[in-house]
Amino acid sequence: MTDAAVPRDLKWRCRRGMRELDTLLTRWLDQHWASAGEDLQGSFRELLDAEDDQLWNWLLGRSRPESRSLCMIVDDIRGTAVSRD
Repeated sequence: MTDAAVPRDLKWRCRRGMRELDTLLTRWLDQHWASAGEDLQGSFRELLDAEDDQLWNWLLGRSRPESRSLCMIVDDIRGTAVSRD
């Protein structure tokens, strides 16, 4: 996928205060954004509004978001991280 397919503002918003979060979020964005449906894309945008510590706990499976749509994107990102290893 080319960088042109990924909105620049999202690339910037994926830059967090923690390298591990940067990697997880950017990897999903680069690999799945173009093929994701509008609902999943909207959930990803919503996810980026969360605080870093909250995101980290969700992505590690320490806690779950209350929103079903956020749970779906968190699960998708976690699946991307696992499939890469």
